[in-house]
Amino acid sequence: MPEDVTKRISVTFGTGLPHGTHAHFKHNDEMWIAYPASKNTEILSVTDKMLGIFRRISRDMTRWLNEWPEDTAKVIQIMAHINRAQIIANEIISEKQRAQTQ
Repeated sequence: MPEDVTKRISVTFGTGLPHGTHAHFKHNDEMWIAYPASKNTEILSVTDKMLGIFRRISRDMTRWLNEWPEDTAKVIQIMAHINRAQIIANEIISEKQRAQTQ
């Protein structure tokens, strides 16, 4: 299990674009960007909301197709788009989980 390391390093705080309120510093030759915990929570919440909208649109499109199934070619085409959207949503969820736990 990795051990926590305590170091004293130089940290620069900023409020400019594109990061807004943040701090940055170098650790092991890599630039780090730190946000207030409340901002990080808000960023993750926005991602969850976008995924929810994505899912609702897919669900609504499926419901719409079930109500008007006459045009088979269009139904197949739209279902392919819905399937692709669901695959992308699942990939985004996996990427978010990986980013949070790295």
